[in-house]
Amino acid sequence: MSSFVIGVGKFVAVLNVCAVGSVLIWERFVAGTIYHCTDPGFLDFLSPGHWGHAPQYGDTIRAGWSMTGLWCLWYSFVIGSVIVSLAFAVLPWRFGRSHEHVTHNNA
Repeated sequence: MSSFVIGVGKFVAVLNVCAVGSVLIWERFVAGTIYHCTDPGFLDFLSPGHWGHAPQYGDTIRAGWSMTGLWCLWYSFVIGSVIVSLAFAVLPWRFGRSHEHVTHNNA
């Protein structure tokens, strides 16, 4: 199997793990803490933008936060997940190849 296919598989697997982690962290520390929505959805991280859209019904965002701030936080989770996934997909292969090369030269 080519290293590209293995790398893509690693990327997708780690991205899924990061997505689950992001959902859990968002539900625990962001939803209901930084904002409160009176008609919350299930797994708010997966439906971005519905974080306090109806202030007339009691939806609130914590002082010091805004919708822009929540979007920036959400995008930081997404970008961080992609970076971590890329790192796991690419870096171990480069390390493994360079390690094998060094091992063969020392033998």
